[in-house]
Amino acid sequence: MYKIKYKAFTLIELLVALSILSLLLSLSIRGYDALVTPQLLRARVEHVYHFLRSAHAKAITLDKKVYVYFCNPKSPRQWEMLMSTLSRCDCLSPSSCLLEGRKVSIELSDAKSLFVEAHDITFTGKRISYMPMRFRINAGSITISDKAGRRLKIIQSIQRLKVCAPHKTLWSYKKC
Repeated sequence: MYKIKYKAFTLIELLVALSILSLLLSLSIRGYDALVTPQLLRARVEHVYHFLRSAHAKAITLDKKVYVYFCNPKSPRQWEMLMSTLSRCDCLSPSSCLLEGRKVSIELSDAKSLFVEAHDITFTGKRISYMPMRFRINAGSITISDKAGRRLKIIQSIQRLKVCAPHKTLWSYKKC
């Protein structure tokens, strides 16, 4: 009879391979986080910018005042933005902040990788109002920061909406 030779890894070899793999994985996760966090900040700022632009467009389309409310019902650092035609909004009541019968909202910060503090929102009464006519907008700004301390600011002036970096030029955004 023929003798069959089995080729296999020993338990020690498998444990060494697994420990090397776990070490490489832990190093790559840190690197991945460093790549993803700036992209999250840029994407969120662009999303907020377009949300505000769409609120202004909605005011013109509906020919009535449209409000954007800043709410933090979950935690002090977790904010969302709600769009409504109602002049008052209770952030805890889902039916009080509706636009054409439905909730229109976006997350402003998640308190994990992106942050907004109450003082980062400079609009009076934590709301923006858009009139159907041009140049009838209340001015203010929103600053969003990430874990690494990078900050981007969305500024609503009477004439325009712009994105900039508060302290120094960051990516393609100029210093405010």
